Amino acid sequence: MYCAACGTPLAPGLSYCNRCGISLKERSSNAKPVPVGSYLTAITIIGILGLSLMLGGAMFFLLADVGIRERTGNRAGLQHALRAMLDARGKPIGLRELFAIGDRATGTNVLADLYDKMSSTPVTPDLEDLWRRLGVQRIDDGVRFDEAAPLAQVCKAITASARR
Repeated sequence: MYCAACGTPLAPGLSYCNRCGISLKERSSNAKPVPVGSYLTAITIIGILGLSLMLGGAMFFLLADVGIRERTGNRAGLQHALRAMLDARGKPIGLRELFAIGDRATGTNVLADLYDKMSSTPVTPDLEDLWRRLGVQRIDDGVRFDEAAPLAQVCKAITASARR
């Protein structure tokens, strides 16, 4: 069996793909694996992951996803930028050019702007404001989503299950 999302060979009994993390309950197939790409693809992905750790990890990508969705009226998200960036595999490019590819795919300049902002100086995002705008409210035993929040639809899109 192979993961239907990334083509990785799967060991029997797995619930999630060890490569891409997608749930396998409904997503495995006997199809041939998807080619992983060149050595440069792996280096590019490792570079992106290294950058995410250096620039505040998940915060960079959360802000990017929210920013892209906000600027495109929720028509595009970070996944669109990442797909375009992966399509550039095999070409030796730097991070600025890689982010420019992602920005072109979404019709924004969110990734380049965040990179410029977060790569040179420490950034402390206003998380309280971000959560308020997304409609994420902390309650005693967890969180609640406020559907009347300004970015409630963005929050819904980010937290929705992946659909193919």
